[in-house]
Amino acid sequence: MAPDVSAATGLVMTDRLRPYQVTPTTYIANHASNIRTTSHIVAAAIVVHSNRILLLQRAPHKFVPLTWEVPGGKCDPSDETVVAAAIRELREESGLVARNVVDVVRAYQWIDAGEVWEKVTFLVEVERGSSNEGEEEPTVTLELFEHADFAWVSKVDAVADRCGDIPLVWTSAEQKKAVLEAFEVVRAGA
Repeated sequence: MAPDVSAATGLVMTDRLRPYQVTPTTYIANHASNIRTTSHIVAAAIVVHSNRILLLQRAPHKFVPLTWEVPGGKCDPSDETVVAAAIRELREESGLVARNVVDVVRAYQWIDAGEVWEKVTFLVEVERGSSNEGEEEPTVTLELFEHADFAWVSKVDAVADRCGDIPLVWTSAEQKKAVLEAFEVVRAGA
């Protein structure tokens, strides 16, 4: 099947993104036969600029305070699709506007308080040349209730858990894996 334009986002969607072009409720229902039935969906967006990935540092009053993650959050009942939720979260948390959703980077589950959560992370290009070398860095505008700081990190930074003099304490080991996998997706030419 050829890529088509999503009615929910207006962006071109590839075949690999089709399973996420449904409402969060439908996505959960479609996966109800799994051994661990998902209760909640989290959608996240990885943005790459000049071989660096945008990370956000959680605010000091949030769960797992002052740890680093990519933009993302729980899908809302009003989200038209899981992909649209990632695009919304990116805009709310960083001020960046998606230009294209390139691929699915990683999906994983965890259990919290007896409920199964699933996080789906997408590779996203943003407006203002975020994927072109030599162009100006996209302007990040933080939602300060959610995040305290941001950084553009290289693969070397992510592996070393340090960006310059800033230690990178991740929200989870899975978050770090998603970031490292995104570097591989980009390297492979996604």
